[in-house]
Amino acid sequence: MNIEEILAERVYRLSGSEEDLRLTIRIGIPRRTSDGQYECAAELQEPDRTTLRHMGGEDAIQAIQLAMVVLGVEMKHINEQIGGGLCWHEAGDDLGLPTYPDFSVFTPTVRAND
Repeated sequence: MNIEEILAERVYRLSGSEEDLRLTIRIGIPRRTSDGQYECAAELQEPDRTTLRHMGGEDAIQAIQLAMVVLGVEMKHINEQIGGGLCWHEAGDDLGLPTYPDFSVFTPTVRAND
């Protein structure tokens, strides 16, 4: 299970830890499918397993965007499960991937109807 042609790769590590935890994500080059859509591979390599998903889109950009979002959501979940500390550039940086918006930060304005 691997990506034939890699568009991008990033390695995450656990900052401030003696433990050598490394997680690698890879995004494949989008390919046109037989129905005219596009498909982009999104791979997450953990120490004990590798997960490969194929994200579909109307065009190559949408397929890449969806691959990045699914990897962002997975990496955010893993980071929360281990108590934080994953980084890819410097300790304390964000994970550098898009995720679904956190709608809890939006406070609606509520008023009584007249």
